[in-house]
Amino acid sequence: MLPSLIDLSRDYVIDNICSVESLVGLPETIGEWLFVRFIDRYYEKNDRIKLTHGLTVFVEAFDQVVLSKLNLSDSLVVINEFTECLLTLMTNLTELDLSHCQLGEQHEVVQHFSKIKS
Repeated sequence: MLPSLIDLSRDYVIDNICSVESLVGLPETIGEWLFVRFIDRYYEKNDRIKLTHGLTVFVEAFDQVVLSKLNLSDSLVVINEFTECLLTLMTNLTELDLSHCQLGEQHEVVQHFSKIKS
């Protein structure tokens, strides 16, 4: 079965996320649809440049819709591998669980706690 035009368009945007300057003005449902595909595509590829840029674009456009709560308990490897991406997302977090991660006070993520809204 051939992919639909809308699926081809979505994949084109996601494949070229580093060329996207803004998604401001898109409906949230379209943003969520793009975001799910974006995460599916780049999380496994571990492409930090596209992940960081794409997350920044999504956070700027969809603010609280992207991510407000994050549970990273027992996830020290994820924290260390994706620190840049996490810091991009941290501006909109209202809840963050880092229990059992054994982070020291000097860890980069810990130093950015002041950006979390209360």
